[in-house]
Amino acid sequence: MTRAEAQRAALSAGPRVALARADSAAARARVLTATALPNPTLSASYSKSPPQKHLTFELPVDAPWLRGPRVAAARASNRV
Repeated sequence: MTRAEAQRAALSAGPRVALARADSAAARARVLTATALPNPTLSASYSKSPPQKHLTFELPVDAPWLRGPRVAAARASNRV
């Protein structure tokens, strides 16, 4: 193994490189989580007393004054 090959191997598979890759993946996951919107839910139920059939639709709304800073913080942690 030449010196150049050893350097390439150390830079591509060293423990610090693996740690940096894991940190980068975690930072990308934080941005993805911060920008994700909550899923709507639809549920149905039945009871013996009137009204017998119940249908519920929920659409969670993310507060814009909370979402913006949350996304900005996640993106800032990705730049560090």
